[in-house]
Amino acid sequence: MRPSENCGDPRVRTWKIMVLPSLGQPDVPLEDQWELFTTLCHILHEQKRFEELERMTFSALGSKEFMRDKERAREMEFMCLLACIYNDSSYFAYNIMRELVIKNPESNRCWNLLNLIISKADDLT
Repeated sequence: MRPSENCGDPRVRTWKIMVLPSLGQPDVPLEDQWELFTTLCHILHEQKRFEELERMTFSALGSKEFMRDKERAREMEFMCLLACIYNDSSYFAYNIMRELVIKNPESNRCWNLLNLIISKADDLT
C-alpha cells in the first residue's frame, strides 16, 4: 500500500510510510496499534469528524488487546465518552457516564459530567 496522493492530512501520509514496513511482520506490536489508534482519533477530532470518531472509539472498545490493560481501558471509555459528547449522542454518553458514576460514586467529577450530559440532552429535545 502506498501513501495516497489525495490524502488531505500529511500526518496520515507520514504514518502510512512509517508503519508499513512493520506491517509485513506476522503481528503488529500493541504499542504501534495504540499509537495508530490515538493518532487517528486526534486527527478525526481536529477535523471535527465526530461521527467517525465516535464509531472508531466504540469499535476499539471491542478490542481484547486494548481492554486487557486497565489504564488503557479507562482511557478508551473516556475517549468514547468525549466522542459521544462531541457528536451530540447524549443517549450513549449518558450510558457510559452512568456506568462510570456507578464505578466511582465518590467522584464529584463523575457526578458533574453526568449532570452536564443530562443538561445537554435536555437542551437537544
